Amino acid sequence: LRYSGKKVGKFTSPHLVSVTERIEINGQEVSDSTLAGAVEFVDERVSANGLNDCSQFEILFAAALMVFYAEKTDIAVIEAGIGGTLDCTNVITPQVSVITSIGYDHIPLLVNPEIDIPPLYQIALQKSGIIKPNIPLVATPHADREIANIFAQISMQNHSRFYFPEFNGNTDYKTSLFGNEFVYEGEKYNTKMGGLRQIYNAVTAIKALWVLGVRYDCVKRAIEQTVIPARLQVVSQSPLIVLDGAHNEDGLQAAFELFNACTPRKRAVITGFSRLKDVSSNARAVLDGVQLSRLFVVTDFDPNALGEREVRAIFNLENKGRAVYAEYITVADIKRVFAENKGHAFLVTGSLYLAGKVIPLL
Repeated sequence: LRYSGKKVGKFTSPHLVSVTERIEINGQEVSDSTLAGAVEFVDERVSANGLNDCSQFEILFAAALMVFYAEKTDIAVIEAGIGGTLDCTNVITPQVSVITSIGYDHIPLLVNPEIDIPPLYQIALQKSGIIKPNIPLVATPHADREIANIFAQISMQNHSRFYFPEFNGNTDYKTSLFGNEFVYEGEKYNTKMGGLRQIYNAVTAIKALWVLGVRYDCVKRAIEQTVIPARLQVVSQSPLIVLDGAHNEDGLQAAFELFNACTPRKRAVITGFSRLKDVSSNARAVLDGVQLSRLFVVTDFDPNALGEREVRAIFNLENKGRAVYAEYITVADIKRVFAENKGHAFLVTGSLYLAGKVIPLL
């Protein structure tokens, strides 16, 4: 959108290092003073109206809208926080709605165990809440066909055009940790971001931009330059350090699959677990993914991080009592681990909050 000449706002979450990362204007995060001013403005209105139960996320989203208004942005990209139907970002009426891959995340908030509907379908229904009457929807080609059918049906009920890009992974593509090449609808594209998942993401973005009428040359050039921090991000090549914020089983499996395929036999994995996530499935993904690797578990990257005793118990359960050779460290130890294992390739994964702690160290 920037390459097409528009002034673009962007609201995303969570942040890695600084809360100002959540609000950008033309690719630049807002200053501390701009964010503070917007938050104070919103806080005054909230207090004046007696709305004392607003969440931090709601305040920040309202502040983002105030920044976009003040900056006279042409268009804004808004990422929903959790789900869609009940997320505060759903107050907007967009020009196009986009649903990316669906995974088992935020289950306590999005899934009702008393309803006889599979959990993933319930999550899909929550996500589909962003579909608006007469507003086109683009869904990722990575979506399960039955999930895509849910989106198609709800789009039909809303008289909304539904776009499900045809890209099944069997077409012409090459992928690595350092980038991808692929062909979509007869056009060649390159990405700086590696992994098949990023091809699916790129195809989703391409289709959404097509719906918005953005020119092919702008899309192609932008896709080639896009890098999202902590998404299989190669932050160092000597030693090789890959930073990934995956925090559910699906994302962890994808990270390990690419890391194991594209790195030498000497590998080291630095991970951590948050009690706010599905710890059991994440532990399974780590145990399945750690191949010929040293395993380091960080126990203090966040107030909700699991400690050594808790992680040992989970590993023991998920590994059916077989010993797991993990080394338990703190954030302060990470630099030392990098220095002492220079012959290894590193994957840091398991939490965006862990990634946020590692970035300043690098």
